[in-house]
Amino acid sequence: MPSSRVQAFFRTLRSDPGLRGDFDADAEAVMAEYALDEADRAWLLDITRRERAADRGAFRPPPGF
Repeated sequence: MPSSRVQAFFRTLRSDPGLRGDFDADAEAVMAEYALDEADRAWLLDITRRERAADRGAFRPPPGF
């Protein structure tokens, strides 16, 4: 399970189009700027890939969201 900090970041990412655009353009740079640890980075990359799959109708949100 990701840290509460990365969960809050993910919620912000979903609601802030500017941040989302930056993240889509350069996820590694955005994650470094927010000082996310390796486990949180892996979770965040996985969940954003899943969200993109949702755009194609294949996403199932993780428990708690």
